[in-house]
Amino acid sequence: MESGRVRVFYQTPAGREPTVTCRGPGDLFGISPLAENGRRVTSAQALEPSAIWAIASQDLDEVTRRLPTLASGIIKSLSLRLRDLMVLVESV
Repeated sequence: MESGRVRVFYQTPAGREPTVTCRGPGDLFGISPLAENGRRVTSAQALEPSAIWAIASQDLDEVTRRLPTLASGIIKSLSLRLRDLMVLVESV
């Protein structure tokens, strides 16, 4: 995400839309479909005017080969999310 703010949420069977997180400049979101046979489990809503970059899953390998800094940023972002998830699991 280049600029702005986005709310990431999911829809419950009862129709509620709890917020999962908010993302801002430099953050990634909408990455679950990148997993093999992944499906989208959340939606996103711009909270203010936003500039967002989209990479099609079939283009990810080529883009990250050409832009190793992007690949490194994706790895760091996923590592932080994994760490946060592990802390959450351990606290339950």
